Amino acid sequence: MLQIFMRPSENDLPPQVQFHQFETIFSENSWRLSAGNITDSPLKLRVETNIFDIRLQKDNIVEIPEWNEEFINFIYCFNGDIKIGNENVSKGDSVILKENLTLEAITESDLDLFQIKKDAKYSETRMFSGNKFH
Repeated sequence: MLQIFMRPSENDLPPQVQFHQFETIFSENSWRLSAGNITDSPLKLRVETNIFDIRLQKDNIVEIPEWNEEFINFIYCFNGDIKIGNENVSKGDSVILKENLTLEAITESDLDLFQIKKDAKYSETRMFSGNKFH
């Protein structure tokens, strides 16, 4: 489990709870869009962020999906060991990619990718808890 907090793009949006049953528990060797603000996102986010997941089998190599300089690409390694460029990334590590590098699984690895728009609009009047700033 990874707990994250994201500010919505607008103020005073009503609460929204969503559920989605994926066909498979893991997306083997292919990035799967699990949540985002684009039309085909299984779970809809009200912020300019898309979240992908993958289970990368040992020795498999993937690229970041839809690389775009307007987005920050943040990778979190839930499990396993991967190589990004010349760097090794292990369970519990996170990386922000500033260039489009390939990811190679040293061992079976579970990863999440957050693509966050750099200049995204966000609410400045509330914290993630719903409390107002003073």
